[in-house]
Amino acid sequence: MHLRATLAFLLVFTGSSAVFAQQTTERFEAGVQFTVIKLHWVNEIPVGFGGRFTWDLPRQGSFVLSPEAEVSYFPQNRFGFFGETEVLAGIKAGARTEKYGLFAKVRPGLIHFGGDTFRQIHGAAATNFALDVGGCSSITLRAGSPCAWIWATP
Repeated sequence: MHLRATLAFLLVFTGSSAVFAQQTTERFEAGVQFTVIKLHWVNEIPVGFGGRFTWDLPRQGSFVLSPEAEVSYFPQNRFGFFGETEVLAGIKAGARTEKYGLFAKVRPGLIHFGGDTFRQIHGAAATNFALDVGGCSSITLRAGSPCAWIWATP
């Protein structure tokens, strides 16, 4: 179990296309992020950065269903700790208005532990299954400008 908090500045690249008359437009987002993850079992709290891609499927009203993928890298510090890379891909569903969004998400993936200290203690690098299940919210600061996303997953 780990605690994750991410503050990401998204909408670096945004696009939309028209779909059926009764549905609104589909939208995709790609951007960079800053992330912190608490790994209890190795007693680490690495800080990292990465990228994210989300595609909002055509929607009715405020309901949104979005496949998304994320890659995060936690650089190794001078003591040989950290050095993790995490890749997650899954789905989030929820409601979005012009300014706010509230979502539930499920994203399985992999986390690779490759720091020098981890390899010394465990004898080798390791890649493990990761599962990110929780909720997230979004706040659009201004239409057409970067969006601040705050993620919290217990």
